[in-house]
Amino acid sequence: MGWLFGMACALGGGLLVLLVLGALLRLAVSLTNRSLAPARLPAPPPRSGGIPEWDWDDWDDDGADGRLEPQRPWRAPRAIPEPGTLKGMSIMLLTSLGCGFTYVMMGFAAQELGFRMHRDATQFAVAVLNLPIGWLMLTTLLSIGLPTRFGRAALAAFVFALVMVGVAMFIGCVIGGLSVFLR
Repeated sequence: MGWLFGMACALGGGLLVLLVLGALLRLAVSLTNRSLAPARLPAPPPRSGGIPEWDWDDWDDDGADGRLEPQRPWRAPRAIPEPGTLKGMSIMLLTSLGCGFTYVMMGFAAQELGFRMHRDATQFAVAVLNLPIGWLMLTTLLSIGLPTRFGRAALAAFVFALVMVGVAMFIGCVIGGLSVFLR
């Protein structure tokens, strides 16, 4: 019965990690949208004036002074649509599975070349070589999962990496501060 509790805790912990990663991905996309210009929409056709026969209620389409109402900037379309919770979690799940698979395959390749994977230096080298592949996987999944261009998805993946570095530095500072404080 204890194994069932262990499996439930592992599943709950995995879902919690995916939830946090999905939220960080949404933060990265939001920060990327702030640095990019909004998506361009096709210009509306020019108005000829007057009320056409088929548009009998044209009087309520304009503002109070007769001009078209400007589009509010907070309602403008975004360059990269922000992923929802489940979409962000699924993108991060697929990215982490792909990175884990490539890490194992690169580890097997390193052992075939004569390196020993039980050494920390070899594991670190394989992990560092896996970083660009993980970035490329995240970029590809963002461009597929969110309707955006590859370059914008690459920028969002880079901002996500910067956010992850910031989170790691924050956690390191908290753990370091606690170890000094509790000593």
